[in-house]
Amino acid sequence: MFHTKTLNLPYLPQLEQKCKINLSLSIFKNGGDPMITQNLTDSLYSRTTSDEWVGAVPKIFRSAVDKVRDLVSSDPATNPHPPSRWIKQHVRTDHDDQWESQLQDLQVQSKLLDIIVLEDESEAWKCVRYSLPSGQLAFLIRAGCDTLPSPVNLARWKVQHDTRCGLCHQPRCTLAHILSACQKALTLGHYTWRHDCVLKCIARHLAINTEKSEQELLLRVDLPGMLTEQSTIPASVCTTNLRPDIFLQCGESRGIVGELTIPNNSTTNLENAKIRKSTKYLGLVADLSEHFEDVDLVTLEVGALGHYHPHDLMAAMSILMPGTSKRTIKSLLTDIVRTVVNASYTVFSNRRVEDDWAHKPFIYYHHDKRVYEIPI
Repeated sequence: MFHTKTLNLPYLPQLEQKCKINLSLSIFKNGGDPMITQNLTDSLYSRTTSDEWVGAVPKIFRSAVDKVRDLVSSDPATNPHPPSRWIKQHVRTDHDDQWESQLQDLQVQSKLLDIIVLEDESEAWKCVRYSLPSGQLAFLIRAGCDTLPSPVNLARWKVQHDTRCGLCHQPRCTLAHILSACQKALTLGHYTWRHDCVLKCIARHLAINTEKSEQELLLRVDLPGMLTEQSTIPASVCTTNLRPDIFLQCGESRGIVGELTIPNNSTTNLENAKIRKSTKYLGLVADLSEHFEDVDLVTLEVGALGHYHPHDLMAAMSILMPGTSKRTIKSLLTDIVRTVVNASYTVFSNRRVEDDWAHKPFIYYHHDKRVYEIPI
């Protein structure tokens, strides 16, 4: 909660440290008389480094005061003002290093480090997380450091002894198992429902873009009501057993194949999913190349908690939505993140429910509005 790249909640030592640094900066900036400024800064510095303060004041503050002191001692003509931005950034960096050092020694909370990079990169995710309902926000926070009540965690907390999955009875049921790896949940259509909710969110944006486009575009999506044949690839174009999630035909010269994957939430899993799907459709791309001058294969990877690689996903959506502004694509990414988080929250909440979700209504977001849609 205190890490600057997650919730960044302040705590008392941090606030005390911030006040002292602001004091040292104000002394330097408003000091008027150089000797008074020097003496006040020396006094602050001596208190910070004295024996009674060494144990109480973090090293990061002492190093920041060192920097201020060096600036005070330098030539005012060359350093008229201290680089306050540098000092505060220096403190934040050291502050993060301290927390990460502590997290690495913890068996469960250290898992937070796996997604900090993804959270820092995913702008849409950062925008969405604070607008989520309280239950979903709590779910995200606890999922990030693996403190949700999975059977393994409940056993570790000595709440229960049974660590088996409530659906497939796998011996060790972790959060990752519940969200992405339960074979019974897969059979019951829980993961398919989540995948199709996100695909429906994307398809609605693509359909609107197709209607507005001046190009001759033909969109086929592997969803009820948007598929007229067994495959998304028209039989007149290519005969194949594969059925990618999206096929967009641009006139007679270009074909775009799109595939959506929602793997477990980590950088490694996102990269592995991209490699796996790219390899799977290499043969189809070669077959389509005999019919079209240009063929693009677009893979869309979004983690089960809504994280993604922004460069990859932005580039993919730019190909699927030619001529669309970055603002519109960012709006779509926000809808995708909200849809994934809502769907994963629903999957986790039903981790012991053996219902078939084949006809469960789709729940997705369109321009930040929640949409319910019954499959045809």
